Amino acid sequence: MHQQILRCAQDGSGESESWLFLRLDYSHAHDPASHTITLMPQKTFYRTDRVSAQLRRELGTLVHAAVREHGLPMMSVSDVEVTRDLAHAKVFVTALQPERAAEAMKALKALAPEIRYQLAHSVKMRHVPELHFHYDESVDEGERIENILRTLPELNTDADAEDDNEGDNEGEGEQA
Repeated sequence: MHQQILRCAQDGSGESESWLFLRLDYSHAHDPASHTITLMPQKTFYRTDRVSAQLRRELGTLVHAAVREHGLPMMSVSDVEVTRDLAHAKVFVTALQPERAAEAMKALKALAPEIRYQLAHSVKMRHVPELHFHYDESVDEGERIENILRTLPELNTDADAEDDNEGDNEGEGEQA
């Protein structure tokens, strides 16, 4: 029985590289129809995901300290996306006071080199990515949608209450 294991690189999404392992079985070399291909499990870890998670933790602490030190409105790091070559990182931040978010974003962008320098001392990486701060509007959008939903009239609860009352009356008649 002769087996050969091949490693084929696939790049499905364009952002993360995954590996697919194939095992070719040449047990019957004279009969090409009997050759079998077996798919082996695929690795599911990505270095960029691990680096993003580590940077999110460290940057959360560093941004909090910078905000307190410079008297900026409270900001928190919601997500970090790192490029495949680890040269750049998009840092998404949210503000507790959305009306002062522009002021805080301007200050964070100015402080980016200093924060990157501090980040280099707190993580064990040969090259620390260049930081690009972006305001994460998803929290604000979620709050806006929630406020809209709260203002909608509660039509379903009135109809459900009437159905429950009718069901209770029918049950009482049968018991008597």
